[in-house]
Amino acid sequence: MAVLGGGICFLPDVMWRGILGSVVAALAIISLCIELPWLNRKEVQSCSYTVTPDFVYISRGWLWRRSTTIPTAQILNVEIVQGPLLRMFDVVSVRFTCISEVEALRPLEWSAAELARTTVLLTRAEPLE
Repeated sequence: MAVLGGGICFLPDVMWRGILGSVVAALAIISLCIELPWLNRKEVQSCSYTVTPDFVYISRGWLWRRSTTIPTAQILNVEIVQGPLLRMFDVVSVRFTCISEVEALRPLEWSAAELARTTVLLTRAEPLE
């Protein structure tokens, strides 16, 4: 959409710029109205997770399922993030930083995020036997 919107600026006829600009703006608004309530809801409904002292298991996907199991011994940091859009809905995102990658779990209510973070970090704090 951004490329199409930028290409409109190069049209020689001012009338066509206005018409096509309005069409692109309307399509952008319609796509946001469809994506935010429907696709994001599908993402939330199709995501499940389990946090134990031994591992974090995340399964997500609506059409294509993706499962990730992260041993807590490999998790270096657990970060709770809340941007402006997440703050508006009073939810947060939890990011697990591992040796090789970062895996995010979102959106969660604050209490669920704290429980996941505490479970992982307390496991990391226990001395190895």
